Amino acid sequence: MNAYLSLTKLNGFDKKSSLFQFVGNKTTKDDLYKSVITEFQTAWKTEKQQDWYKEHFNRFYEISNRQQRCYIHSELACKSAFVTGQGRPSVLETHITLHPIYGIPYIAGTALKGMAAHFCHRYLGEDEPRFKQGGAYYQVLFGSQEQASSVCYFDALITPETVKDSLYLNVLTPHHQLYNKINLNQSSDVTDSAPHDDDTPVPVHFLEVRGSFRLELAYQGNDSHSDEWLEIAAEIVSAALQQEGVGGKTNSGYGRFISSLLKQEKQEL
Repeated sequence: MNAYLSLTKLNGFDKKSSLFQFVGNKTTKDDLYKSVITEFQTAWKTEKQQDWYKEHFNRFYEISNRQQRCYIHSELACKSAFVTGQGRPSVLETHITLHPIYGIPYIAGTALKGMAAHFCHRYLGEDEPRFKQGGAYYQVLFGSQEQASSVCYFDALITPETVKDSLYLNVLTPHHQLYNKINLNQSSDVTDSAPHDDDTPVPVHFLEVRGSFRLELAYQGNDSHSDEWLEIAAEIVSAALQQEGVGGKTNSGYGRFISSLLKQEKQEL
């Protein structure tokens, strides 16, 4: 069962699919999500599906590190649920980022790198200018438009042990939808739709993710200080995940992680 296909138009042409039923107004969005979660959990509880994913999970990181001189990895455990990709276009309005091949939740390496770069510039840069964007340390860790970074940030795939119980249903209940809509359209007729305590909430269902993920960083090059740079990068990512969070709705407490089981490895090329 591929949850990515079940929630995108790629599966919407099948008249028997839950997505087709939703688009045809025969079911509600929460019914669709509940159906997908049930199918997802049922499929991933089978030993065959788990063994298949374990093989691909290990192969992904094995291939990723084969050409790297030094790499470091750790496990990221969800401290709170996280959501990613809600801003992307979707027939469901509330999108979620899932791997298009495996159909499982993952954190894109670009998201981790962008989060860490922002944290580095904003916080570490206050005490050390070389950590600010454009500084010498920042360029080694995150690069610039002129040069690539020396540290590579891989996609963080969900671990095989936690994938089966990773999708959950949640709901937003905005109470003042009409008032907010008028404000967004910059209408002058706001007084007719001023917010009231008795406004009817409009439920908006969405999927959230919980589980553990594998964080993988590698150093590209023959720098004698590769160990130190990797440790710095890992500490920045870990601090950003704990304090700032990754993905959407971080101001509401989403996307917080705890990093553990840190391990560093070297190999001679």
